[in-house]
Amino acid sequence: MFPHPTSRPSTRQPSSGASAEARTLTPEVTETAVFRFQTLEELDIRFADFLDRAQFVLGHSADSRRGYKGTYGNFRHFLRSLQDVPLPEKLCDIEGWLAWNRRRTAAANKPLSKVTLNTYYRQLRPFFHDLEYRDGIPNPFLSVPPPDLPRVKLPHARSFEECQRILATAEHLDWPNAFERWRAVAIVGLFIYAGLRKREVLRLRFGDVNLIGTKGVGTILIDDGKGDTDRVVTVAPELKMILARYSVERGRKFPRESDPAGPAFVTSTQTGQGISESTLRRIVKTIRRASGVPFSMHSLRHSFVTRVVTESGIGVAQRLAGHRKITTTALYLSVTDEDLRREIQKVSFRRPHRT
Repeated sequence: MFPHPTSRPSTRQPSSGASAEARTLTPEVTETAVFRFQTLEELDIRFADFLDRAQFVLGHSADSRRGYKGTYGNFRHFLRSLQDVPLPEKLCDIEGWLAWNRRRTAAANKPLSKVTLNTYYRQLRPFFHDLEYRDGIPNPFLSVPPPDLPRVKLPHARSFEECQRILATAEHLDWPNAFERWRAVAIVGLFIYAGLRKREVLRLRFGDVNLIGTKGVGTILIDDGKGDTDRVVTVAPELKMILARYSVERGRKFPRESDPAGPAFVTSTQTGQGISESTLRRIVKTIRRASGVPFSMHSLRHSFVTRVVTESGIGVAQRLAGHRKITTTALYLSVTDEDLRREIQKVSFRRPHRT
């Protein structure tokens, strides 16, 4: 742990740089809790202790901890910018921190997006929950609401014909070799047929893909998906053929005896280890340009979820997509509004019905 400075009365007046939240702390709380941290170095030690607890006690994922660390660095930069304000007076100034982020990015002509600012808020909040729980420091997040998020946009799925074209393009492009051809098709297939997220494709292990399964029905285990929840996705027959062909080419490229591949399912042509995000983006960009369809990786996942919602219902789609809340899956119901508008044009009581 860290040394606890002796509590002592404050002899300084609150600076105008600190918000009202930091200035309205009761004297009792200020004496016993906030003055525990007099320097940023002491706060750094306490934050390192929080990260340790987040990993080994709370079980937060590596991605979450990376987010905490990056956002703490941003918050620390804010605290250092107020050099004339004692740390106890500015430590709980969350409103000032949010405003500081807005001002500095606006001054650089790169305004911070609502999503980014909201993410900062959510990634610093657990540290202050821990300070409240273990140190008795009043939690400013209880009175400072999260920054507004932009209006939720309906998921944009590609049409059935567009998905066909994307798959065909991935298969028939002039790739350097068969391994890269079927790797590209497998990547597209994991998005379209299984609804994986980009992060899940990059993390997928070879052992997580079982093409035999029970009664010949294959499965994909998504380990540590979004929200730290594992799920099992049933492999559609067409995807099974694609992944089987890719597995054959992967085995030819990296024979187990002489040059075995690593544990990742989607592997690099040079190393046999998992591909990087930049390589994944390059492959997708090549297919996008050649197909003429302006798709993104996430829009292919939307296409999967939308089709499952339409064909099999919202409950099945929620499980296969790995949505924690069914309200998230319900957004995909609105995607079929275009189909409704198209079909309503066929309703007529004046012209003869076409058989």
